[in-house]
Amino acid sequence: MKTIIYSTLALFLLISSACDDSTLDVKRDTILGRWNWQQSSGGLAGIINTPESVGYSIELEFNENGIYTLYVADTIQEQGNYNITKELSVFSNDPVPTITYENRSIPQAILKLNKDSLLVADECLDCFLEAFIRISDGE
Repeated sequence: MKTIIYSTLALFLLISSACDDSTLDVKRDTILGRWNWQQSSGGLAGIINTPESVGYSIELEFNENGIYTLYVADTIQEQGNYNITKELSVFSNDPVPTITYENRSIPQAILKLNKDSLLVADECLDCFLEAFIRISDGE
């Protein structure tokens, strides 16, 4: 039980600190490229998943033509259009950059994005936070 409480607290602090930067401005060209999944955490039980714990890799690719591709264990699992807009968020009182996927019902808030790392959170309570590192920059 303590693990769940501490994991939830850590996740809350991470999201809160990531959302403090209301100047985060994300355009499509800043997210282009291929991203390697490092960890997912969240849910009611405070689940933490990594490639090692689940036994497979996940890669997410954003192309400049507005197409995303999700690879699970090097196999295309999902593909479609994506769009990045500023939307109201469950994580902030201010609009945040949000990725809307054609084939997913839940958009993802971009909490942190820099040259090498991407942190996104499903736009719902008790959902998941996902961390990625950049593999290639889409050039």
